[in-house]
Amino acid sequence: MKVLFLDVDGVLNMYGSSYRTFMKPWGQHIEPHIVTRLNYICEQVQDLNIVISSSWRSNMEDFEKQIKEQGFKYWDKVIGKTPDLSFRGEEIQEWITQNNFIGKYLVLDDEITDICGEYCRVIPFENVIQTDGNEGMLNKDALKIIEFFK
Repeated sequence: MKVLFLDVDGVLNMYGSSYRTFMKPWGQHIEPHIVTRLNYICEQVQDLNIVISSSWRSNMEDFEKQIKEQGFKYWDKVIGKTPDLSFRGEEIQEWITQNNFIGKYLVLDDEITDICGEYCRVIPFENVIQTDGNEGMLNKDALKIIEFFK
């Protein structure tokens, strides 16, 4: 089994130069051009599953609606969400433990200090791809994800 732990803010949208994202009406904060990259990853990596590790997991119905509105075609690959604990790395590790996960996994996030950095070092650095929060997931990030799982 292959699992991508997916953050949203700074991954499927942008900070900093985020005028295009955050000046939109409420409920349109996911960038369709980045969702296209996520679709491509899903098409290229067989047996990929997605676990939402973002704060957006608090309302999965709303998240599902928004990401589908922006063109996401593979909601059936979303198999769950991480629990709400102190640090994202702990949340991911807890999901792995609770689900008796054995397989290959990767974390996609723009802020990694609470995953494999100074606040929490639960997840090995080689299992994390850090996006540029100002740009979200770029083509080069998508290619790294595909390469990791192949």
